[in-house]
Amino acid sequence: MFVPQQERLYAGGANTVRGFRQNELGPVVYLADSLRVCIEPTGDCVTPTTARDTVYFSSSQSKEPSRILPVGGNSVVVGNLEVRMPAPFIPDRLQVAFFADAGQVWTRGATGAEQSFGNLRVTPGIGIRVASPVGPIRLDVGYNRYPRQSGAAYYDTPAGTKGAPLYCVSPENGLPVTGWRPGLKPSDDQAQQSNSGRCPTTFTPQERGGFFRRLSLHASIGQAF
Repeated sequence: MFVPQQERLYAGGANTVRGFRQNELGPVVYLADSLRVCIEPTGDCVTPTTARDTVYFSSSQSKEPSRILPVGGNSVVVGNLEVRMPAPFIPDRLQVAFFADAGQVWTRGATGAEQSFGNLRVTPGIGIRVASPVGPIRLDVGYNRYPRQSGAAYYDTPAGTKGAPLYCVSPENGLPVTGWRPGLKPSDDQAQQSNSGRCPTTFTPQERGGFFRRLSLHASIGQAF
């Protein structure tokens, strides 16, 4: 059963699991800003030098996607543990907080990366609370030690293109594309035609490098829960 995007459940962000950016816990879809043309869906990606009846579009997993789109689910579990204490200075206005958030989002009845509960994601962190007339001003930093979620990757052609096709570019997707020739860009009006089918969740973005790239910063007003 199709669940509209606005009615799906999400987690990640300042009020749920703070080691993840807003709504990015659970299934996601990636939009790539480039694609590769391959002769075969598997193996090394070799760009043809002549026109081909059938090619396969793929993305490079060594590049950061241009956008991450949360998919959400129909099931979510979130738990928060937080300890607050007065700061060593200005204790009547300033608090220090230590927290650990846990959660997961999934879709019952789905297939692939959305289908099961999987493992809880637990992210620790630290924050400060500043008392103000409108409530505590909150600054939290969560640490995410987990590899990035694999998902489907798409190449979104510019809006001005006739039909503006959305190409699946997940590695090894196996969806043939017809009508390709050298020099013909996906954004051209004479766009190639891609077979319909489910885009596999085989795209995994490049791993975060270094401690600081695994941190998520959140600023808000009011306590987390």
